[in-house]
Amino acid sequence: MNYDILDKIKLGAKLSSFKPDSIMSEEFISRYNRLFKVNGFNYRIFHNMVDEGLKSEDKSIKSLCESLRDSVVNKFSTSYRFALVMESLDENSDAYKDLEHLLHYSENDLKESISKGVLQKYRYIDGLMQLDDEIGEGLRVSNKILSENFVTYSPVSFTEIHNGSMFFMLEGKTFRYDPKKGIFEDTAPSRKFEVVNAAIERIPYDIDNNSFETESPIGNVKVTDAGNIEVDGKPMKPEEFKKALKDALEDLDSEKAQEAAKNGDAIVTIVENFERITYLDEIKTTKNVNSNESVSIMTHKNGFYMFENFAHSITFNKYLSINEALSVHRELTGTNIKSLFSKHVINENNLEVVRLSHNEECESNINELETRLQEVEKELAVSDPGSEAHEEYSEIKEKIEESIRCIRASMI
Repeated sequence: MNYDILDKIKLGAKLSSFKPDSIMSEEFISRYNRLFKVNGFNYRIFHNMVDEGLKSEDKSIKSLCESLRDSVVNKFSTSYRFALVMESLDENSDAYKDLEHLLHYSENDLKESISKGVLQKYRYIDGLMQLDDEIGEGLRVSNKILSENFVTYSPVSFTEIHNGSMFFMLEGKTFRYDPKKGIFEDTAPSRKFEVVNAAIERIPYDIDNNSFETESPIGNVKVTDAGNIEVDGKPMKPEEFKKALKDALEDLDSEKAQEAAKNGDAIVTIVENFERITYLDEIKTTKNVNSNESVSIMTHKNGFYMFENFAHSITFNKYLSINEALSVHRELTGTNIKSLFSKHVINENNLEVVRLSHNEECESNINELETRLQEVEKELAVSDPGSEAHEEYSEIKEKIEESIRCIRASMI
């Protein structure tokens, strides 16, 4: 088994440098040091340590484990989840032998391999099926034509942060993402925001290669996924590009020269602001390749937002259910992009199961109480209104009725 990730986050050094400041932290670090010493570094023990540490009341332990968790999640999320599954497999199994080489892959290379279907043969293994659904199907579907006329992808935008909200542009419209309140249509927060996003709209974006590309008088010009300019595949600095293009414009007629100059300025603008151009992976846009009409779904903890950009109408709606949003999306586009939102769909379906189970239990309890209530009402009917029995049954009746009201109120 390969444990590159634990080496890369310097687990050994972090544990050695940790200075316990309480009996609790001393016991915690000693226990896991012993486990690692006996078993060697492995992902299951690491996972258990971090999980326990995050729940600890000791601040130093919690801080250490938050640091370890963030180191893994921020850089090796897919690799770590894959390694956890692999560690649970029999090393002599066909699945382990077939996939073992992937443990040495970088995060991006592993994602690319999953997108090409490397895990599909072993989808009967729960953890691998989840990775294939979330990583594989997402990448496969988002980078290809979904039907004869539509393509689905995550868009890009130049973004700005103001008062805790992120502003981004989608299909020529400005939106504001408020982490607490939701997503709203808004006005551009600055002139720069408008200029850079206009440049992004002008230069065609290559979904598959995550690059901007256009033809020019000096050749095929591309802004790579690293934010560099290439002309016919050769690197070129922005100043060199501007000079070469300026020289080439002299041989063109006025109209063509103006168009090429605008494209050139857009390329330079994109490169100069590349660090603030964001891949909006929480948004999926399905576009008609013939008409450029589109439908976009945006996810937020408060709900799911849909932006419909059609020639005859432009609408922006919120849905509380991802299944409802996907159903409307399918009616509008004829495409099924459910796999791109598998995490949300699974969570929502699980909540629905819990809701139904809870409500069934409530109904059962109510039926029992109503049966008991009928019995008490019969006793009340035959008891003397001034007797202790009558008073006791009256109190029981009130308590049962109150219990029924409380249970009904708790139903989801």
